[in-house]
Amino acid sequence: MSGTSHTQVSIASNGYLTFGSDDSDFTNDPIPSAIDPNDFIAPLWDDWSPITGGNVYFGTFAGPQRFIASWEGVPPFGGGQPSSFQAILYPDGTIELIRGTIDPAATPTCGIENADGTDGIPTSCAPDTCERLVPVSDSPCPPPPRPSTAEKGSLLLFSKIDLRWDAAGGLLQDTFLSFTNDYPGDVRVQMYFINGDPPLPANGGERAHPGWNKVDNGVLLTGDQPTYWSALSGLPGPSGGGLAPFTVLDPGFPPGRPAPDGGRMLRGYLIAWAVAADSEEIRWNHLSGSGTIVNYADGSAWEYGALSYAAVAPVGNGNKTGSPGVLNLDSVEYAHSYDLLLMNFQAVGSSAFSGPRQVLLDTDITLTRSRRTCGRRPRGR
Repeated sequence: MSGTSHTQVSIASNGYLTFGSDDSDFTNDPIPSAIDPNDFIAPLWDDWSPITGGNVYFGTFAGPQRFIASWEGVPPFGGGQPSSFQAILYPDGTIELIRGTIDPAATPTCGIENADGTDGIPTSCAPDTCERLVPVSDSPCPPPPRPSTAEKGSLLLFSKIDLRWDAAGGLLQDTFLSFTNDYPGDVRVQMYFINGDPPLPANGGERAHPGWNKVDNGVLLTGDQPTYWSALSGLPGPSGGGLAPFTVLDPGFPPGRPAPDGGRMLRGYLIAWAVAADSEEIRWNHLSGSGTIVNYADGSAWEYGALSYAAVAPVGNGNKTGSPGVLNLDSVEYAHSYDLLLMNFQAVGSSAFSGPRQVLLDTDITLTRSRRTCGRRPRGR
């Protein structure tokens, strides 16, 4: 605001940057105020406690050149919901304040203030927002990073795993999962196999079936290694070592649960993310994958790309990111999930695409709800 150039900045654990001397104030003041601290940038100034949870990262990056300070999964002092937010500074004076999930009980201060506290620009402090302050006039923030099936990332979502059998348990359909690490170094990958159907109680001669349950798996991918495996058998897997079969989610014979067509089925999805040796998340934007569903009964197959979430935290490749035990899809730790779906969907049996010949559609759609905070897992497995 004053037009002064700076080469150093202090990062306060309590959610602000300052070019002054007071970098430990946990009692946030309104903007502007002559009370210290002054000369600050506050993405979310409040009484945070990163010593009890979460992490604070910072770094300078190119393309474009910028400085990023990131508070990820930090809880409020005394306990509460962890919050994630960032401040991004550009050489031309542009400032971006980005907020993901925020403790609803927080009463923070957000914005910027000049060196003597006589002027400032307060901002909204709303969750899931980006505010851009530029030297001449305000302009919208660029779109947040989003997941993609065409890019690589540190977290992958395989949205459809679909196994089918006939009523006697004969295999009709399998799903093959392909996974690639295109970096020359090794990486550990943690996985959740997740049952996509609800629990089903026993009925007559049919056993009870678990639902919405998950199973841990993990693999080590060596440098520049592609691999694949069958969801049914877990083979061959990396270096032929195999993984747990998807059927561990609902064991028993005949396999799977009753399907609407009179056969049997087991369906769900898979989440995989790069981790350190202690199972904490790391930045490793070199993972990609795809799923191929093969129907042996009718000789058909189709393929989809895994949805890839890049790690956006300001750390180098292989370094830890985020809050241990929580996968934040909030554009602070990983790319931000979409929250609106617009599509043209033709129902099964539709003849909308008919011409000289009648064409009947056999459409299959799977919708997977991906919250900004995606699941929890034990720490230090």
